[in-house]
Amino acid sequence: MPENLIESELFGYADGSFTGAKKGGRAGKLQLADGGTLFLDEVGDMPYSMQGKLLRFLQQGEIERLGGDHAKPLDVRVIAATNQPLEEMILRRQFRRDFYYRLNVFTITIPPLRERGHDLLLLAKHFLAAFNARYGGSLEMTAGVYRKLTAYPWPGNVRELKNYVERSVILSAWADIGQAVGVDAAALSTEPGEGGDAEAATQPDNDPPAGPLDRSLHLYERRLLLAALRRNRNNRTAAMRELGMSRRTFYRKLADHCIDDKNGTDVP
Repeated sequence: MPENLIESELFGYADGSFTGAKKGGRAGKLQLADGGTLFLDEVGDMPYSMQGKLLRFLQQGEIERLGGDHAKPLDVRVIAATNQPLEEMILRRQFRRDFYYRLNVFTITIPPLRERGHDLLLLAKHFLAAFNARYGGSLEMTAGVYRKLTAYPWPGNVRELKNYVERSVILSAWADIGQAVGVDAAALSTEPGEGGDAEAATQPDNDPPAGPLDRSLHLYERRLLLAALRRNRNNRTAAMRELGMSRRTFYRKLADHCIDDKNGTDVP
């Protein structure tokens, strides 16, 4: 986001401060948080000059809107988060030392997932239950898979774990009839780029799920669409050709099943 937009988002702007400004001006996030808390995520990526402007607010407890002519006192608690090494950034003159010490009143260090073994297993079980329910899967992870989970360094932390579990459930729940698909354990190699041996999870039953016929046909049709997209690396033309569908029918089916045709996933 351009720096001037960051400033207007945080501090707001006065009426007529720039072309296209909203009539009457606009309150910024700091003013909206008056009496409450403002969370600044990834503060280490904030432009250097913006750090100085925010520092003045932290020191004086007041703001001046972009294009304004008077200061407004505010009472805002600020919580900032970052995964950047701020101390090193200070030495490289990428982060203001005075801004760092003004923010660093009380520090909470959140350890990475690889250092939270018990939490990792709890999160894996939670995500597994959630995605089994979402995609109609019945995947269970063996003790061996859990050992691999704890051995992997998880550089992407919780997001990576969540994506891994979701991918595993998708491969299981949307497998072709008669095809057994287990956990994608290659993602759990302990060295980047090195595929680990797949310690298969308990496979779901090959029998179709119980329920009304129209519901089962709907789910099966959805699996066929997703499997075709997956086999063709999300090439829509190749997938519709494989399924023998016209373009119009193919895109209508994607919409009916809430599938994002660009990447073969659910529309959020």
